[in-house]
Amino acid sequence: MINSTHTKDNKSKDPPSKLTRTDRRYWKRKKAWLRRKAAWARKLDQAAKLSTNSNTNSKRNKHRPTRSPRSSPKSTQSTDKNNKHKQHQPATLKPSSLSLSQDLVGNHNATFLMNNIKQYAATKRVRFVQHSRSASRLPTDAEGSFKDIRYVDSNRVIQTFRDMTVTQCTMEIVSLLTLKNQPYIGNILQILHDDTKNHLIGLSMQRYEQTLKQYTHQNRLTPHQKLNLIRQMLLSVQCIHRHGIAHRDISEVNFMVDRGTLLADGSVASLVYLIDFGKATFTRPEDVKRWWIQPNGHDNSTTQYEDEVIPADATALDSWCAQLPWISIKPDHGYRCYRSIQTLPRNRTDHGVLPWLVDPMAEDMYSITVLIWKVFTESAPWRGVIDTDLPALRDMVNSDEAIEFNVKRDVPGVLSRELLLMCLKFAPEDRATATTLLDWIDTPHISAGLLEEWGSYHGVTSSRNKRRKMPSSK
Repeated sequence: MINSTHTKDNKSKDPPSKLTRTDRRYWKRKKAWLRRKAAWARKLDQAAKLSTNSNTNSKRNKHRPTRSPRSSPKSTQSTDKNNKHKQHQPATLKPSSLSLSQDLVGNHNATFLMNNIKQYAATKRVRFVQHSRSASRLPTDAEGSFKDIRYVDSNRVIQTFRDMTVTQCTMEIVSLLTLKNQPYIGNILQILHDDTKNHLIGLSMQRYEQTLKQYTHQNRLTPHQKLNLIRQMLLSVQCIHRHGIAHRDISEVNFMVDRGTLLADGSVASLVYLIDFGKATFTRPEDVKRWWIQPNGHDNSTTQYEDEVIPADATALDSWCAQLPWISIKPDHGYRCYRSIQTLPRNRTDHGVLPWLVDPMAEDMYSITVLIWKVFTESAPWRGVIDTDLPALRDMVNSDEAIEFNVKRDVPGVLSRELLLMCLKFAPEDRATATTLLDWIDTPHISAGLLEEWGSYHGVTSSRNKRRKMPSSK
């Protein structure tokens, strides 16, 4: 006879009275998981209620006349140049929560945007291709936050957009078109669209061997390989900044790597390509105005991109362009270990527009420098703190003193520390540009010194990393 107290349905959710240390950890994690599960259930219920209410309201308001939204006055900008990153964002800016089919003001704007992209693509010799249903039947080889990746053959990969706003789709495609045939940038081949619905479906790109994350994890890199890799990463950032684009999502999964020729030490060089411009932004007024898409005020929570901020009307657009390259954004919840204190969220629910402006190019430099740290030390920056531990992460980057303390503690080598501290700064205006950093690295005695440091202290950093991962004997 089976004891009912041990069946799956009647298993107790409360811990027993006597627990070992391992048991206490287990029950602590289980309770946290149950709380998260309950929170997600509440969110799903709320979403279902909102969806029902929106459908009901749309039927009621079907024949009611619509009113044009009122425009808010321009905000007064601070004249203190040293405090640019503390300026308040204009009140007319609001987050976009619009679907691909609803993100335009009427069908006229959708047609105008599509024609504009087609004309621009023609100048770059990139063809628009009707999306084939047979392509969508291919198995999904990889999934991103907003894309499905399918490998067509050894030379081509298809990326289909999933739950992306039309602003994101436009930014992704236009950025790749602008950077077409530029070195160290992913090569766009075709644009996939649906003529019947006037939709952008996705794009076709050149296929590369592996991501930077896979490359660094699967290979023991020599100092020459590390320096070659880091130079190309900086050259890719320099390229996009010169073309008036900030990436805003730099990480080890957004760089692709192919194998190249031999280096001076006989090791195989890498060829690096920057991809994924869905979160990118323009830093020049003429580009912002050309590709700006005015929201129509509808909401569709199923395709909401809560981290997106765009000008709500023409007045807000003028204010946005006047303050460039500084922009209004929300806290960045993606790859938090690569984000500065300006964009690092305070907690998991921090999604409000930041009360200061952010320089996206300076944020790129901060992010690429943290990635450089990870490449040449072969260990996780910030002592391997997980990006969900926001209080600990914020404590490490909340001032120049805290950053310098952590760098000097974890990174051996005078030149290696100097390399990192040129860009890991609290204030955006204090961070070096990609050009400045490249000029410094290419100085003969600097590059020779870096190669020597990276060759001599590899065992030190590896042993430190292993000791951190070893469980306590107590």
